[in-house]
Amino acid sequence: MKVTDVSPQKNNSLRVSVFVDGEYSFSLDAAEAVLKGIKIGKELSSKDIKNLLMDCEFSKARDYALGILSHKAITSHLLEQKLLEKGYAEIIVLEVINELTDLGYIDDFSYATMFLEYCIEKVWGKKKIRFEMKNKGLSDEIIEEVIETIDDDMFFEPMKEIINSKYGRDDLTDIKTKNKITRYFASRGFDFSQINFVIKEISDE
Repeated sequence: MKVTDVSPQKNNSLRVSVFVDGEYSFSLDAAEAVLKGIKIGKELSSKDIKNLLMDCEFSKARDYALGILSHKAITSHLLEQKLLEKGYAEIIVLEVINELTDLGYIDDFSYATMFLEYCIEKVWGKKKIRFEMKNKGLSDEIIEEVIETIDDDMFFEPMKEIINSKYGRDDLTDIKTKNKITRYFASRGFDFSQINFVIKEISDE
């Protein structure tokens, strides 16, 4: 089998379409095609074409992943899911994830640290933070490592501000009011001991 044409793609000049025996066969990054010696007249075996098709799939998947990462940070798990949903083979997806991780484009620990700051700003307790991080596919090891940096005291003042803003006109000694406050903060991942402590602090003030 012989390469009969190598043409730049209309929609992406950085990639070339390769024709074998007069028919389209696969595409590659232009630079990669040069490195692999893909040019008109080159003889290719079935095994060569199979390997080149894998290279084509890999480069497309990598470009798609880089496109996602150029817009926002994302965990390796979520990126893997997006690539699989796009239809790329699992073996290709894992190769892309490994390469981008090695190159530093994906860093789950840095993502977890950044996301933790967001959670603290939202005044979420440890339970909700764990839940949200787990949903993003972060490992238990990373989750616990970043959560260990949390000092429970850092939430007390923000919790007080929320209580004063939402329930400042209510009687905090009233059981119904206490229950409303408790439900609110429990839904945000706080322990009952933390919630009761803050309510007592405000009542004592």
